[in-house]
Amino acid sequence: MFGTERLYEGFGADMKPLGGPKAAPRRATFVGLSLGTDARRRLVAVYTYCVRAGCRVFAYDFDTGRHRPLLTPNRDCFPASPEMERGVLYFAQPPRDGSQCTVGVFQKRPGRRVRRLTRRGPQDFDVSGGLLALKFTPSVNPVERTEIRLMRIGRRKSRLVAAARYDRVTSGAVLFGVELDEGFVYWQHLVQRLEGASGDVATSIDLMRAPVRGEPVQETLSGEGRMLAPDAEPGGGLPGDLYAVDGENIFYSNWPDGPLTRVTPAPRFAPSDRNRSPTPSADSAAWRSASISTTFCRRC
Repeated sequence: MFGTERLYEGFGADMKPLGGPKAAPRRATFVGLSLGTDARRRLVAVYTYCVRAGCRVFAYDFDTGRHRPLLTPNRDCFPASPEMERGVLYFAQPPRDGSQCTVGVFQKRPGRRVRRLTRRGPQDFDVSGGLLALKFTPSVNPVERTEIRLMRIGRRKSRLVAAARYDRVTSGAVLFGVELDEGFVYWQHLVQRLEGASGDVATSIDLMRAPVRGEPVQETLSGEGRMLAPDAEPGGGLPGDLYAVDGENIFYSNWPDGPLTRVTPAPRFAPSDRNRSPTPSADSAAWRSASISTTFCRRC
């Protein structure tokens, strides 16, 4: 969730507001909402809460209806994408212009000091069962490269699952929105192509996944027989830029005010043609979407 001023619980007609921390100023902003579990494995929501004095991470307890702070605010640092698993807090500090804060993914256990897990600051990440899924942008100019990587907590090496390249002049692909669920890593694959002499840009978004164990074969959410949105063409890609996976349920929405929609009937994934290594050509941007790699990052 990006920059909304309210939190809600539920879906459709059952949706209800959750409120916020006490004495919340009018210009407070909730960022990076996610669901997790506390030390007793009870459901909690964690989020970054920003005011003029800085940003800090809060947890919402669904049993008590209370919001409690988890990190001391720092005006110069931005604790992004908070996650909680069995009471352990994880958050990222991505690179920021002019900031002196240390970048990376961090772990905070109750009663212990913050521990740095990665040397680079990801743009997005998720955690599940001791495994980190990370989205990095190792290069921007002249060609932007995005990567999806997996890394075991406590280890230095990460495994490259997928990569893409985007040239602002000739188009290409970008990966974003990484998520872990039930043995799979999910991400969104956005492709932009220039069409004809008019210079019009065609954009499509696919929801991809690969198993976290074994051979990481990429799969794409199939739109066959599914109307993924009321105004979308049957069989098309995911028509949203925000999504969430919960077992057999996939929800998506368009930021900032698109409706929350569920993929129906049950989602089906099919093997992706991106598992093949395409041959570069002068008139095709397909080569910009790299195939699966087994290389390692030794200092992530």
